[in-house]
Amino acid sequence: MNQPAYLLIGYYGFGNVGDDVLFIQTLRILQSVFSTQNPRFYCHEFRHPIDIPNRPALSFYLRGSILQLVKTIRSAEGVIFGGGSLFQTRSSTRSLFYYLGVILLSVLFRKPCILMGQGIGPFKYKWHLRLLKWGLGFARHLSFRDPDSRGQSDQWGQHSVRGDLSFWNMAQASLPTDTPSVVGINAIQNYSKWIPKSFSKTIRNTQYIVCHPSQDCASKEALVLAPHDFLSPTPSARFSWMVSMRYHGCIWAAQHLIPFVAIAIDPKIKALAHQLGQIVIDYPACFSEKTWADIAQLMHQERANFQELLVKNTSDLIQDSRLFPHDVQQALRL
Repeated sequence: MNQPAYLLIGYYGFGNVGDDVLFIQTLRILQSVFSTQNPRFYCHEFRHPIDIPNRPALSFYLRGSILQLVKTIRSAEGVIFGGGSLFQTRSSTRSLFYYLGVILLSVLFRKPCILMGQGIGPFKYKWHLRLLKWGLGFARHLSFRDPDSRGQSDQWGQHSVRGDLSFWNMAQASLPTDTPSVVGINAIQNYSKWIPKSFSKTIRNTQYIVCHPSQDCASKEALVLAPHDFLSPTPSARFSWMVSMRYHGCIWAAQHLIPFVAIAIDPKIKALAHQLGQIVIDYPACFSEKTWADIAQLMHQERANFQELLVKNTSDLIQDSRLFPHDVQQALRL
């Protein structure tokens, strides 16, 4: 009997811990689905290596080679998109056409196409969304990461919101017994001018937390996150709050039950903060010293309330995400 193989699609292996966690979570979900089999998984080559626990059989193709992509889809049993914000044109218009091309190739070769926990948008032009709505109609299964993504089209109302793949089988850290005092800062260098002018005047005991080493602000004392920090969390007693510009920085905070302030440089960050009941500051409102004075007061007075909301809402998302394996089984008709 031939070994079944599936193509995994995502922006994996480029040094962003959030994307790497999505890859590992996709593998874990599929390994739970194929618990009695030993499938092979195809993926594009990684620019940065990913430490993969319980590594399954993996084969790689050159990401820039359309010919290799076509051959891989043709030889696979199915195509599986593992979360993320692939369908947007804010950072690149080409990516939308590339990933839609993958879906159309799966249709051409009669391969089931499964999209789990997808984030949608933002788009530069309305016709980009119209094109996407047409393309996603070919998927055998589609679920969304958040209500805002699903709400961009009435025709997606019948599809489920499952949350981010990071929440699947998530192990939460325990609440710290001591009173934490440090505020974690996850800031992207290109957006970081607000830090010395506004933030440091109101909140002084801080530590950088890094999700993308080549892009995030850091210092010698910075905490650099790796996938195992999401898969096997440890209590982070020193952090009372986190301020984050990155989606998975907020997820790490939620996993460790650290209330957070989301600086919404991207709609997905605002959507996650709303899902978890946390504080949101629209960029560039974070430049305002008055804004930070108000936020600092809120952080001091309402920490227990925001942490209570975080515990409840994170548990709800973990519960919703448990159906990812069931979705795959139904789509593949196993």
